[in-house]
Amino acid sequence: MLASGSPASRGYTGGAALSPAGRAARCEADLAGDAGEIWRLAGDAERAAARLAELGRCGAGGFIAAGRDEDGVWLARLAPAATLSAWLEQHPGPADPALACSLAASLADAAAACEAVSLFPGAIDPDGVFVRGDSLEIRADAMVGALVGGGGVVASPGAARWLSPEQAEGQPADSASNRYAIGLLLYRLLSGEHPFSGRGLRRGLDDQLQRGAPPLPDAIAASLPPGLHGACLRLLDPDPSRRPASAAEIAAQLGGFAGGRSPASSPGTSPAPMRSASPITSPSSIAPPSPIAPPSSITSPSSIASPSPITPPSPASSRLPHPRLLAGLAVVAAGAIAAWCAIRAVSPATASAARAHPRRPLTEPRALADCASSILIHRAAP
Repeated sequence: MLASGSPASRGYTGGAALSPAGRAARCEADLAGDAGEIWRLAGDAERAAARLAELGRCGAGGFIAAGRDEDGVWLARLAPAATLSAWLEQHPGPADPALACSLAASLADAAAACEAVSLFPGAIDPDGVFVRGDSLEIRADAMVGALVGGGGVVASPGAARWLSPEQAEGQPADSASNRYAIGLLLYRLLSGEHPFSGRGLRRGLDDQLQRGAPPLPDAIAASLPPGLHGACLRLLDPDPSRRPASAAEIAAQLGGFAGGRSPASSPGTSPAPMRSASPITSPSSIAPPSPIAPPSSITSPSSIASPSPITPPSPASSRLPHPRLLAGLAVVAAGAIAAWCAIRAVSPATASAARAHPRRPLTEPRALADCASSILIHRAAP
């Protein structure tokens, strides 16, 4: 798994001994011109050493080489570089968007390498991130200690400013909270300020939980490539489920911005550009909707044809009663009801006289209506 050969075969020279780190013995070393350390592990630690070397090449842990010789397994680790905290103090204003995206993307690459092997490098904060040229490196002492049997890592004093909302509620740091920290760094690089600076620690954490990060100032937002502003704010969403699902997704997206182009949209990121419509050459090129029944053009009042008279349908053609007949029947029914009410209220004498002189039954509708009208008039008379 590891290549055979001593550190000297790589041009590495050992120096003064250092205190052990877990099961690893350490010494100062000149790593082909770079200051660093040589770590020695037992022969059965080959798997852990190979993993640390692979993560180091991806920007997590600082290890640049590993091998095996007659003395066992060895690792070469670069000495700490300038911290990101110191770099930010030296660059207080907004950084160039391409540089900001490049730095944040390199940090996301390192976090993605750890996620790929299900290892947690520890909570990301500027004191635990080193600047090497135009890229960032996670020191990952917590992860290294877990692999070689080292102790825990004490959080830096300024780490509270780089907590995620879920950490502020008491949850432990994890890969999702580190992705949030990458968003905090990107916001700081683009704007020159921490998104919650000036609010105090407690109030700033409350804002993280309830409102999320404020938009970048208009002048800065207008100068950014399309989609970068939204991508930055999405990293700082208070809800972890609405942030990017992996550090690899962040690295791919920011890598596109660092290259001077907007990356292809991914699920939940910036929307894809709209397809351009076909050019319209003239108003006549727009096809009007087909009318259901286009009206004929009216040239003069005389051209308006008078409506034809309504011819009632013959009994043979329809069995439905004519509307006028229905209306007449309704009137007749109303009159009959009124007549019935009036008859009940007629005096006994009038009733006797009516029985003495019976009339022909009323069968026609007009006769019934006339009868009802006469009764109503009689009742209304004083």
